[in-house]
Amino acid sequence: MYTLYGCKGCGSAAIEAALTLVGAPYQYIEAEPWSGGPAVDELRRLNPLAQVPTLLTQDGTVLTESVAILIWLAEQYPASHLLPTDATTRATVLRWLVYLTANAYAAIGIGDFPERWIAGEAEQGSLKAFARARLEDYWRTLERQLDDTPYLFTHELTALDLLATTMSHWRPGRDWFQQECPKLTAALQSTLSHATLAPIWIRNFNA
Repeated sequence: MYTLYGCKGCGSAAIEAALTLVGAPYQYIEAEPWSGGPAVDELRRLNPLAQVPTLLTQDGTVLTESVAILIWLAEQYPASHLLPTDATTRATVLRWLVYLTANAYAAIGIGDFPERWIAGEAEQGSLKAFARARLEDYWRTLERQLDDTPYLFTHELTALDLLATTMSHWRPGRDWFQQECPKLTAALQSTLSHATLAPIWIRNFNA
């Protein structure tokens, strides 16, 4: 039994989806970092940053960072094909998993909490605007690389689809994606409509 510390609408949705796909039993604990409470205290004991997702494995190992958890689960459950077996496709999926985390995820964090990076209301507003512009550029870059496969770069669902589908519900918003990233939107629809995963997207995003 795994224990997943998560928060509705957060990056933990991708890990919920991965655990469900691989068929791993898990306990989900809602821990909204900004709300406090016993669950957040326990989360902070495991992860000093008190960030979700945080995954506690059966042997007590603590895993943090969405992409690290997804890669680890793919390695533990290779039959799930969370990472493709073909070396070239696997490299592509790994590239874009890290790309989204290092670039788009980071820009969202800066936009959400500009006060962590700079003082002054005007300065924070400017930083937030620039972070959004960078975020949009990051997604457009991914869009230009896509072809017409039913999932992102592949013909079967991978960890990249789970992460991108989760992040597509955040800034800059679903309407923006539909207008600016039609290939990405079409590919993500395959993951959103996946029968096994639909309850997770509904619970987290009312999608």
